[in-house]
This record gives sequence, structure tokens and C-alpha cells, in this order.
Amino acid sequence: CDLLFIHLPSSKYDANEAEAIVQYVRKGGNLFLVMDVDYWSTLEQTNINAIVTPTGITFGTDSPDTLSGGYTKPGPITDKKLKVTYHGGRLVNGGTPFCYNNNANPFGTFTSFGKGNVVVMGDGMVSLYMTSWKDVNDYQCSEFMHDVFAWLLK
Repeated sequence: CDLLFIHLPSSKYDANEAEAIVQYVRKGGNLFLVMDVDYWSTLEQTNINAIVTPTGITFGTDSPDTLSGGYTKPGPITDKKLKVTYHGGRLVNGGTPFCYNNNANPFGTFTSFGKGNVVVMGDGMVSLYMTSWKDVNDYQCSEFMHDVFAWLLK
């Protein structure tokens, strides 16, 4: 396949599965990985960092910022600022940040790894194509997801 999309995992990957995903990306596969706050699943429950740490990215704790709303900065993923959903998320370290909550804390990052590309999100709402949340009705999640997939599959 050209793209592996892991959305809010809820169980552990064994060591062989995690290594197979790392090798898949290293050899030219692309990974879009979404994790969220501990309410949905914990890092210990999923061991998802075993997959992303080799790429230079790690998921951290829940973000202390729970304000709603986020945005992208123009760059290699999207050439424009987009308004995207965010409502509490997980801190993401490493890679090149491109999605920020309204307090300017990054929750989306990307990197190239081997011959593949990786996009990691610390909040799952944008990947659900949500257009409204908490009385805001103009989120640009469809445009965001289009741009992310286009970059991953270039």
C-alpha cells in the first residue's frame, strides 16, 4: 500500500508489528498517525511511540491547553493557513510542526524518514473531517486532509 493511516489506536503493537511499520516507512511507505488525549487511549496502552520514535517524533502527555480551535501554517504540507478543529490534544515533539492550537502549541508535525513520509497528529478531530465544533461552523478540515494526503502520496 502507499499509505498506512492509524487513527486512535487502542491496543499495543507487538515488537514485530512496530518494526514492520518502521521498515515500511523507511522503504518508501507513508504513515498518517493520529493519537489523542488519554481519555481515548493511553501511551502505555498502545506503545505507539515504538513506531514514531525512530522517525524523530514522540507523543508526550496530554496538552494542558484545552481551548477549542487550531490552525495550520503555510509550508510543504499546505500552502495556506487553514482553520482546523482542536479541543484538547496530546503534545507532539520532533519533526516539523505545522498545526497549532489557538495558543500556538503544536499538535501536528511531519517528517521524512528513509524513503517515506510521516504526519503525526496529537488531536483526532481534524482527521474526522469535522466542520463545526463548539459553535464554530467554518473549520477547513476537508481542505486540510486533502493537502496532507497529497503531500504523503506525492
